[in-house]
Amino acid sequence: SGSYRLQGNIVVQHSGVAIEIAAPNVTLDLNGYSVLGLGTGSGIVAWAHDTTIMNGSVVDMGGTGIECFDGCRIEKMRVARCGIGIAAGYNSLIKDNVITFNSNHGLLFPPFDPVPNGPGYSGFSNNVINENNGGNDYAQIEGYAIEIGTNICGNTTDCLAGAGSIDGIVSAASDTTTNDSADK
Repeated sequence: SGSYRLQGNIVVQHSGVAIEIAAPNVTLDLNGYSVLGLGTGSGIVAWAHDTTIMNGSVVDMGGTGIECFDGCRIEKMRVARCGIGIAAGYNSLIKDNVITFNSNHGLLFPPFDPVPNGPGYSGFSNNVINENNGGNDYAQIEGYAIEIGTNICGNTTDCLAGAGSIDGIVSAASDTTTNDSADK
């Protein structure tokens, strides 16, 4: 556990992971700096619970830009030109990010509805999620999550377009709702 801050850009010249977080309760502040790839590898992977990643960019990773386990918080990040932009587990909050031009989904959440007494839904708030997954005619987000506040997704502000739609979130969750007054 602990807090860590980048002191400069990281240029990844291999196909592995640029930054791996293995301990729980870690905060990684990119301090305005970037993790820059050469079209291969993954940017930041957090294997443990309760991780916060914030204040920087992950660009040009062929794999996932940011991948985190349950209970993560990703804020004020720019994730662009990666495979998947951000992949987050249950009980996570994805807030105030710009997620663009990733070759797969901009946001990827767990594919299954949370079980009773198990992990809860993740939320996403105040993000710009644009031109991912081959363009704005395709789903920008996939998985079970709840939209909190206003997000810009593709050509619409409706990120909860429903299962089978080509705009917004693709989810089979029938109880997914929008709560514009929620504050996290």
